[in-house]
Amino acid sequence: MEIRATDNGDWLAVNELSGELLGKLTTWENYFHPNNLYISFENSLIPNQKVYIELLEAVYNQKQRSLQTSIMSNNDELSSLLLSSNFERKRRCWEFSIEASEFLESNQNNLEIQIHTFKEADAGLFLALKKLIVAIYQETHEIVNPLSSQLTVEECFQIMCEKLSLTHSYYYKIDEQLYFCCIEEVEGQAFISYLGYRGDETLYRAFLIAVFNRLFQTFEVLDFEVDDINEYAMIMEEFYHFRELPSYDAYVLNKE
Repeated sequence: MEIRATDNGDWLAVNELSGELLGKLTTWENYFHPNNLYISFENSLIPNQKVYIELLEAVYNQKQRSLQTSIMSNNDELSSLLLSSNFERKRRCWEFSIEASEFLESNQNNLEIQIHTFKEADAGLFLALKKLIVAIYQETHEIVNPLSSQLTVEECFQIMCEKLSLTHSYYYKIDEQLYFCCIEEVEGQAFISYLGYRGDETLYRAFLIAVFNRLFQTFEVLDFEVDDINEYAMIMEEFYHFRELPSYDAYVLNKE
């Protein structure tokens, strides 16, 4: 077997005699998360695990960088390959939707929370929101792949919140405490992208219930993405049981 690296980031394992393609990896970099080298697999060739173990070893030995990939949790074949190649599962991510009836019937607010849209925030408060959103993202993603240290808070925020809806994203501020919920609106659908706070956990729950109640006045369904490394987002378990759903899992190979 011969392993070849191409200029466009593909790594090929071929039969030296027949030229038959035995395995293929594609690699690329992400300037937002520069520490790891990202990889994807040619799924139709995965059954030949020995080939892929050698391919992964070749990529790691040449690049001398941690390798990262994401797969569905029910992809047993690829999961087995990654674990056999000493990858570690670093994150589980669930994507799901909640209808208004599912949420409103079982979640009532015992605290009065006066929430405001991002559009209502003055310049100073909006800057504080940006800093907090980026800080929590950095905090929760450190274990998988840290953000680039070369990016400013403003640059990170613009990348993270490119589709942010100022009229449907909410915050709550009391004294030095600050709570936020970022919403992306695409073609009439609401996607909750970032949640977090600095303050009191009980108030955070009350804030989220107030936000969701407000959002359900406009949207029939809310779409979520929740990472298990993000304690601020995992509070959604209290509102909707999603763990039984397939997750999108991030694996990292780091031999240091």
